[in-house]
Amino acid sequence: MTNIALHVGDTGTELRNVVKDQDGNIVDLTSATAVYMVFTKPDLTVAQVTGFVSGGGSDGIVRYLTLAGTLDQEGTKDERERPGSERRGNHRAR
Repeated sequence: MTNIALHVGDTGTELRNVVKDQDGNIVDLTSATAVYMVFTKPDLTVAQVTGFVSGGGSDGIVRYLTLAGTLDQEGTKDERERPGSERRGNHRAR
């Protein structure tokens, strides 16, 4: 489990996620034309943001740099385990 601290209004914070298939194998993103991350905020609204692949994509890593307005709510949201996601844990914006 990964715990990270985020703060309301943070910008430029890098979030990374490894994309895996249902068997736990890393997905090669070399030919990906668009990648997204989906977040559930503390009030349970959902935000989809455009991420990017760097380093060629064979490592399956999607990155996103927070922008103004991305982290706009204070509170804690326990992230639910999602198939294909290496990131699990509690995320808190203060």
